[in-house]
Amino acid sequence: MASKGSGPVTETDAVVVGLGPVGTTYDRKLVDAGIAVHMIEIKDDTIQGGGGSRIANQQSGLGSFNVSNHLGQVAIDDISSPWTFSASRRHPKLERCSLFNGDEWDTLYAEAEKRLRISSTAFDGSIRHQLVKRTLQAADHDGGARELVSMPLPVARNGSGEEGDLEWTRAATVLPQLDTEANGSVANGLLTLHRQTRLTKLVRGDLSGGGRVESALCRDFETDKGFLIKAEIYVICAGALSTPGILHGSGWKTDADGLPALPVASWVLSRDLVNTVPKDPYHLGWNEMAEKHKRENFDDAIPIPLKDLGPHVGAPASERYPWHAEIYRNDDATTPTAEAVDRRMAVDLRWSTYAPSSASGGKGRLAYSDEMTDIYGMPGPIIELQPSSEEADVRRAQDMIQDMCSVASKLGGMLRHATGTTRAGTSRDDSVCDKYGRVWGTDNVVVGGCNVVPAGSACDPTLTAVCFAIAGADKIIEKLAPKAAVAGKN
Repeated sequence: MASKGSGPVTETDAVVVGLGPVGTTYDRKLVDAGIAVHMIEIKDDTIQGGGGSRIANQQSGLGSFNVSNHLGQVAIDDISSPWTFSASRRHPKLERCSLFNGDEWDTLYAEAEKRLRISSTAFDGSIRHQLVKRTLQAADHDGGARELVSMPLPVARNGSGEEGDLEWTRAATVLPQLDTEANGSVANGLLTLHRQTRLTKLVRGDLSGGGRVESALCRDFETDKGFLIKAEIYVICAGALSTPGILHGSGWKTDADGLPALPVASWVLSRDLVNTVPKDPYHLGWNEMAEKHKRENFDDAIPIPLKDLGPHVGAPASERYPWHAEIYRNDDATTPTAEAVDRRMAVDLRWSTYAPSSASGGKGRLAYSDEMTDIYGMPGPIIELQPSSEEADVRRAQDMIQDMCSVASKLGGMLRHATGTTRAGTSRDDSVCDKYGRVWGTDNVVVGGCNVVPAGSACDPTLTAVCFAIAGADKIIEKLAPKAAVAGKN
């Protein structure tokens, strides 16, 4: 079926909401299979999201954790926005769920990494990256039991190591046929993009007939007009809070748990450590780079080139260290640095452990308020988070924080993701959807994103969410591709 418009009603094969890594994965796979897709993207360059969420953070033996402001953001990734998440695979024993077997996970991860252009070598030419990595390797007193790696990131490096030569993966990378300069709706072959548009509600028909959705009610913010899209399948990838918000506004009710403990700190590299750079202790050519920098910037006291890339070093979760560690620095306008601190001296530390399930004492709930709306007029999310008080969970969190302080002490002195909100499972008793993202009780609604990933992740869940999207898209293709092929011949 080719996309066609008929006044305020548009018909197509599939509707996909969201242009983040998960939504664009669905878009690309479906279009490659000959399926017509209408993409709904709410974000505009002038709308940054935020607001609309209220955090009820209760006290327990773990103490109080601040849930990052980004949990309340509703804006979805724009076409030109780079994706800078850490693309780690989940630990096979600690973090992966059993919805897919080991071989299936390996296959899904391999495809996800290829589609997102995941690389662990883009920052290898950076002095700061190697300085942090080699320092921590040299300070390892655990007999090499802890793995320190260059963080896998969705980025390609072109030419030299200067920051301007890094090309981060974004929506237009996965979908190169997108016209990034156009406003409003853009038709491009089988792909139609509706920018600055909100999917307000899924309009359901006779629920006794399998809960089939008949259409999606949308609103174009640029024209302030509503319209309907009728499709065979509706894929909602609007974020961990907005996706269940859309379901809530359409009549579904969802709860959530599994918000991770996420301590984050900023650190300043010690002067003694930085002063080792001209001596090139690891024989990586730092002395030549430092000398060249000094000739060109004779009054700069820091022996690190101005365009040297920040570190991106990670320690994946393991059975001995059941938390994910990241030492990184993104030198851009969105990364704050104290005015008195040169950005080349600053690094960020992020340690995160998996959250316990409700069965082990942790409680989390996601509700929505019809009275309190976000900046797009959708129901506002309310998060209630009470961490576990089980002794093992408390001890793990305490050990994680001590480990972060220990690692930080080797570098210098002291100066985030919601999952499982529409989690996948094996029945509607303990989940919102199956492992392909298909919502229980419907036959044509699919959810995607970190919200599908079952709780219990130490590492960033984005890559795993893309794995679920790949599996979900393959199931949609099995269902719709034959119909699309027949329609194309007529």
